[in-house]
Amino acid sequence: MAKSIENMALDHDDSFSSRMIKVCNFNPLYLKGFYDNFFQFSLDAMFLADKEGRIVWVNDIGKQLMSMGNDFSPLRDQESGLLAFIRKAVLDALESQQEFQNREESYTIDGKILTFLWDGRLIREKRQVAGMVLIAKDITKNKFVHEETIRYNMYKIIDQVASGLAHEIRNPLTAVRGFIQLIHESLKVPSKKEYLQVALDELDRANNFIKDFLLFVRPAAPNFSLVPLDNIIGEAIARLNPQALMKGLQFEFNAPGDSPLMYLDEAQIGRALGNIIQNAVDFTDHGKIQINVINNAKSDNIIITVKDPGCGIPRRNLSHIYEPFFTTKDEAPGLGLTLARTIISNHGGEISISNNQDKGVTVKIKLCYVSTYPDLNPKHES
Repeated sequence: MAKSIENMALDHDDSFSSRMIKVCNFNPLYLKGFYDNFFQFSLDAMFLADKEGRIVWVNDIGKQLMSMGNDFSPLRDQESGLLAFIRKAVLDALESQQEFQNREESYTIDGKILTFLWDGRLIREKRQVAGMVLIAKDITKNKFVHEETIRYNMYKIIDQVASGLAHEIRNPLTAVRGFIQLIHESLKVPSKKEYLQVALDELDRANNFIKDFLLFVRPAAPNFSLVPLDNIIGEAIARLNPQALMKGLQFEFNAPGDSPLMYLDEAQIGRALGNIIQNAVDFTDHGKIQINVINNAKSDNIIITVKDPGCGIPRRNLSHIYEPFFTTKDEAPGLGLTLARTIISNHGGEISISNNQDKGVTVKIKLCYVSTYPDLNPKHES
């Protein structure tokens, strides 16, 4: 029996849809169910937008990603969290009518940095753009493994360089500084002494960089002692207050009345907090830097937050902020946050950094504590 013209056309049509029609025996209901299940239960997040750029459908993975419930409403949930970023990408693509593939983007969600590869495909109907489909693949784990491998190899090289720095550079710097200090003390001409003071300051600057570098490569174990946390934060603020005042900035420090005594390395934690507050000062032009301490007795930890109203961190830089030597400052070695995270981690704590919803950055530090501050003036019974 001769094949029908329709079947002959299907035999020569090698497209996915024509083959699916043949497999499903032309059953449109079965085919609809297949597509719905395929997209709904895809391992990648999927979003469907109309020609106005509104997200009209999200699959289950996409809803989990954005912590959305099953009652997603296209008219209500358009500007919340990650969906606002997605909608902007859709609008840009619709306006330019340009599709994209493997676009890497990083986002901070619930204090964690997640990285995705995005594909955006335009939907056309009668040669007119009718909407867009976006697919997001979570590559956070893969990116972490890749970066850890690179970081491991880099650290091996850095460790070799550190040995040379310690002996071939630091020792001569110490000798040179000693001789300049002797000359500086013996000179009577003030103008000449000023020149030597500049040389001493620059040598100290170079030596501090070497100290930071060696601490990063070979971190020293914390020398724990029982110290009041408020004092450490207060000293860090006092050191940076002159810089803040020159820029018209103010510090607002709020701490609970029962400031805890904590087992910490006072010098190391002071350095970590100083680096974090220094960043807040450097990237803020005006306003108030808020430093808060929350004593959470139920979970046995202290939360320190440093919030600034500065320029924020570009999304492309969020996944690099802890990398050694990564910096956007003109004159900085790029070790500040790297050292801060190392120190806090060695104290059994955690640090997270995220952009504020309005502007600026919030740094959150969690440290464990052992006891509350004792009563220094106990009442004696008569």
